[in-house]
Amino acid sequence: MGTEGGEISGKERQEAAAWFTRMNSGDITPAEFDEFRTWFSRSAENAAEYQRLERMWAQFDNLPQVSRKPSPSAARSTRTVSRRTLLIGGSATAAAAVAAGWVGNFQDYVISDEFTSIAEVRETRLPDGSGVTLDANSAIAIDFSDKRRDVLLHRGRAFFDVATDSRRPFRVMAKGGSVEALGTQFVVNVSGDEVMTSVQESAVSVTAPSGQDVRLMLGQMVSYSGVEMGRVEIADGEVETAWRHGRLIFSDKPLRSVVADVNRYRHGRLQIVGSGLENLRVSGVFDIKNPGGILEAIVRTLPVRAVEVTPLLVVLIPQDIFRKTS
Repeated sequence: MGTEGGEISGKERQEAAAWFTRMNSGDITPAEFDEFRTWFSRSAENAAEYQRLERMWAQFDNLPQVSRKPSPSAARSTRTVSRRTLLIGGSATAAAAVAAGWVGNFQDYVISDEFTSIAEVRETRLPDGSGVTLDANSAIAIDFSDKRRDVLLHRGRAFFDVATDSRRPFRVMAKGGSVEALGTQFVVNVSGDEVMTSVQESAVSVTAPSGQDVRLMLGQMVSYSGVEMGRVEIADGEVETAWRHGRLIFSDKPLRSVVADVNRYRHGRLQIVGSGLENLRVSGVFDIKNPGGILEAIVRTLPVRAVEVTPLLVVLIPQDIFRKTS
């Protein structure tokens, strides 16, 4: 219940903030989504406070305001997709996908020193003179002292051009591991639980959360996920940094990686639903200003169908799912 006269109580503000953070986490469960809708509809005060946080977030992240009030039509769309996806991987995936229509992570931005919004690529300078180019939907925190230069990459992708300082090592921390500069230019990319590093100039030392480390030289790349360190591979510098010049280049990339990149540039979320789709291969050169063109190419060349659940959520499902269920 709201407070008398329509005023918002401290408890209601706390509840709204907690729900806003949870809905923005990207791993909401179906049961939690239902709880949120119940809470949102319980009182005008709940809805008003939640929408106030939305407006603040939209201004903070320079994103257009979009109403996310659960509507009967949206609820019907959610249930319809969930029923279909029961046949191809479980309804929890679809429900989480609906909640993931919230772009970005509010908590990350609050604790970050530099961040970019959807479709924004921006160059900045760190206190030591090092250059950083942040890809769209990326966020970093800076922790410099007399003895160290640490940057925490909360989310997204960044290109680093490190200023020389023999007294203070330069490290990029991501997902429990680290990348230490042994030269100047390199890219670190956080995509889900995976962290990929490629070297454009000189060398870096990459350490996985397990402590396993590897030295990367010019033209090499490596990924770690959890405690596992991948194998060192050859990196194409033009491909790995094309986003800095307004392009996305995919050379036999898995669909999951392509979707992760596309989501940096479109307002809303593209979500893969269904087993067997994530590893489909994609190749091509695309304009980051036209993420819709990438989606069109995916649908045209791969055995997938795009279903718009809401203006903020498009799911990719197997092309033959309807034939299987008819």
